Amino acid sequence: RSFDHLRAYVEKHREDVDALVLHGRFGDHVEEISRRLGNDPALVFVDPTGWVGADMRFIKPLASQKGRDVIINVMYDHIHRFKDANHEYLPQQMRDFFGLDDGALPPGLSEPQTMALYRQQLKRLCAVPLVADLVVPIATHDRTKFRLVVGGHHPAVLKLFRQVEYDTCGKLAGAVRTAAKDRAREARTGALSLFPSSPVPELDFGYKALNAEGMAAVRDGMIKVLRLSRVPLTFKEIWTRCLSKYHIRVQDVAEVVGELRNQGALVVEGWGARQRKVVDDQVVRLP
Repeated sequence: RSFDHLRAYVEKHREDVDALVLHGRFGDHVEEISRRLGNDPALVFVDPTGWVGADMRFIKPLASQKGRDVIINVMYDHIHRFKDANHEYLPQQMRDFFGLDDGALPPGLSEPQTMALYRQQLKRLCAVPLVADLVVPIATHDRTKFRLVVGGHHPAVLKLFRQVEYDTCGKLAGAVRTAAKDRAREARTGALSLFPSSPVPELDFGYKALNAEGMAAVRDGMIKVLRLSRVPLTFKEIWTRCLSKYHIRVQDVAEVVGELRNQGALVVEGWGARQRKVVDDQVVRLP
């Protein structure tokens, strides 16, 4: 019945978008989807309701070609509840989801460790060189609902992804989550209020903490990375690495580079007399 409703809706709106609906499991239609995509560029969005059926082996043929970007909704709240359970079918489902052909999902992984493993597997198995994720929390609680994981072949993917994260998970989420918590409190207590129970933050507290953590890590690690690098690194190469791992934007990395340059801790080659910030093709090195 659900498929019939979907097909009827698509037919009704066919003037707005050319859509194809396929009945059955995602994995059963990967070959058909891949054939229809051909060699075209595409944004592949994999949005499971849990984890079953979104196996890494199904994502691989769709995401691995150049010109392909992929976004996967990893329902972390569900995975966290069941990833260490001992039901006979769950370990195999977790292996399929994470693409672990050589063993089970390691027990007791924290949220950062779990997501680092997923990003690593996406990068390795699906030949997607650039990966990152963002956190979408439960509106009324300070814990993760799901994570959107992005994979792509061009640094512009990371640049856009982190800017969207800042705009939505940072700026917009502060107001949205404050209002949601107020509605939950009113429903629980029956007491209505004319004003928010707390000031609307400029940035959501969860995102702000992740951003600050990333900025601190970049400040602490920049000199070490430059020291260990065997080849000169451009600013673009530096921010690409940083945005893959941390919840920060290009301008955040530029800020750190500017601070360290002013302190004499590093050199930006070709810095002009009136230049205010580093640009992509400039080499950043130690003095």
